[in-house]
Amino acid sequence: MNQNCAFCGCSRLRESGVTSKANLLREYKKTFGLTFPPSILESSFAFETLTTFECVACGTVTFRPQILGDGSYYDFLSKNLAWYYPESRWEYPIALEILEKENATRFLEIGCGDGHFLRLARRRGREGHGSELNPQSVERLRSSGFEVITNFERDLGNGEYDSLVMFQVLKHLADPHSILKTMVPYIRSRGTIILTTPVMPSCCATIARPTLLMPPHSRESS
Repeated sequence: MNQNCAFCGCSRLRESGVTSKANLLREYKKTFGLTFPPSILESSFAFETLTTFECVACGTVTFRPQILGDGSYYDFLSKNLAWYYPESRWEYPIALEILEKENATRFLEIGCGDGHFLRLARRRGREGHGSELNPQSVERLRSSGFEVITNFERDLGNGEYDSLVMFQVLKHLADPHSILKTMVPYIRSRGTIILTTPVMPSCCATIARPTLLMPPHSRESS
């Protein structure tokens, strides 16, 4: 392995397993009743096998090759899994409490989904903008009066936001460390970054494995 751990930077990654695409697709069907159309198979399942590696320092699990789902993949999940964009999460009230404590009136949520947290925050007097890959979600949110960003370099201004919020998003990113570095200039001095990630092992991880904790859904798990 010539690629370091995405989270701690350790260069010692050990191979821990191999999964075929055929087995993964069977698990999607068995666990969630999902059969993907050919277009999504071509765009988001462009591999035959996935090799799993574990960081010996922090335990982060990552995969090779690095395959990430596109907008059509996430749109398909959201249309066929009613719970995919949950209206409530345990993180939401905690994040709102932090925003209110830090007097963060203007924030950016990366990976905002259908905008449930944006709507909740709006009711509490917080102005939130979103960033989302799923084009259908972007259209719905914009029609509801929310600003949704699709191009960071073009659409953002330095120091524009009091806080950056990301719920369960890091695992979807090809290079989370670089993305976070890219976002820092858009937060005001002494602003707040609120991040949540899945924990493995956990009861939810047990239910979802080996589907939603593997590419194209997840790049890595902590």
